[in-house]
Amino acid sequence: MKLELGKKCLLEHFEFKVDRSSKTRYEVSCMGDGCEWRFKAYAIPGGSLFFVKHMNDRHTCSKTQTHPHFRQANPKVLGQFLKEQLKDSGRIYRAKEIVKDFRQRFEVEITNLQAWCGKSHALELLQGTTRDSFAKLPIYCYNLKLANPGSVTHILVDEQGRFEMVFVALGVAIRSFMFNLRPFVIITAAHLKGEFKGTLFLAVGMDGNNQILPIAYGIGKSEDGESWTWFLSKLRDCVGEKANMAIISDRANSIHVGVRNVFPRVYHGLCCRHLMMNLRLLSSKKSVRGTMVEDM
Repeated sequence: MKLELGKKCLLEHFEFKVDRSSKTRYEVSCMGDGCEWRFKAYAIPGGSLFFVKHMNDRHTCSKTQTHPHFRQANPKVLGQFLKEQLKDSGRIYRAKEIVKDFRQRFEVEITNLQAWCGKSHALELLQGTTRDSFAKLPIYCYNLKLANPGSVTHILVDEQGRFEMVFVALGVAIRSFMFNLRPFVIITAAHLKGEFKGTLFLAVGMDGNNQILPIAYGIGKSEDGESWTWFLSKLRDCVGEKANMAIISDRANSIHVGVRNVFPRVYHGLCCRHLMMNLRLLSSKKSVRGTMVEDM
């Protein structure tokens, strides 16, 4: 009921205020001074449904003014209008574009925050929530093995059955590394910014043209030695330990612990780019300290 009222406000360019709201009644009126538009609804006894007892759908105010920061444009209302545009998964629909589209389409002003929250809700309507996605992870892994034969997946849970880590290696990527790529694995990790945070673990190979191919990926709670040891142990089960094999990474101590535990005989090198960036950062810090000493 609230959703339909919000959509009606957006389409007809007016705002309402809540006069009374409880578990049994819901009464709202137009924000315009002296406007006679009213809506009253009551709950059906013994149930969760509401019925409209009174509604005066005639406005006596002027609706020509576009209200800034449209108050009825909450995430649920905006999500209903945005989900059609977001069905194209390849489209990048930014908050500024949403604000502009609503200004042109509905002649109302919304903030970037309202647009972002509405987009997030629309994506949940189309794709489900992040929590639901975690619950469907075993089904995803099962279907992945059916669609791509030879794929390897592992899900690690704690004693209470809660998610800890996941490992995924596509069958075609495993075969490509074993028979076509160099015995060369680059590993890294990146921090996630979603609702549950976490860390993305990645292992890639390199072919003769210096082009990379993802071999395996995984998600865990944090980048520590225990997580890297578990991820690399599953990677070793997939690709083994090839002759003259090398692993390249940054200088993270957690990676060093994982490689030492799982691949003790494999050469572990450091990424030159990371070393260069670390040296630049170190030299800049020294120059700043030197300047401070001279000033003193």
